[in-house]
Amino acid sequence: MYEENEMEIKVEIGGEAFKIALTKEFSPKTVEKIVGSLPIESEVKKWGDEIYFDVPVENHSCFPLTDPESDDSLR
Repeated sequence: MYEENEMEIKVEIGGEAFKIALTKEFSPKTVEKIVGSLPIESEVKKWGDEIYFDVPVENHSCFPLTDPESDDSLR
């Protein structure tokens, strides 16, 4: 069960489908941009058991906020 501040999406990799949650708690604008750009096709990169892929979303922050309440421009 997903919480109110999460959005569930389906990711398909190599014919397998997975449901994942995007958490809006710390960066809801980024989550909305990702969801708004769906469907996304990207090359998967693996590192151990982890997977990574590019998404067509611009994020102007290079560093995470230590206090997400301090700067609304990244939320």
